Amino acid sequence: MESTGTMGDHEKNGVWEHGENSVPRFVCKYCKLERKDGGATRLKEHLAGRGSNVLHCTFVPKDVCEYFRREIDRTKQKTKQ
Repeated sequence: MESTGTMGDHEKNGVWEHGENSVPRFVCKYCKLERKDGGATRLKEHLAGRGSNVLHCTFVPKDVCEYFRREIDRTKQKTKQ
């Protein structure tokens, strides 16, 4: 998919390659968790094992987990600036 400048952040960083997006819910590709009130941010937290508002995935590959941990950290750094 070509970047058009209108693409949301969740599409740019590929979070939906790891879960099914069926707004306003997601289904994790690894553990099949279905969250009825979650979007890209909640799926990232689920995959990264971060956040208190979502169960953490125990089946996610380590490289995917680490990638989304870095993404969350980058987002937090941007909001602090």
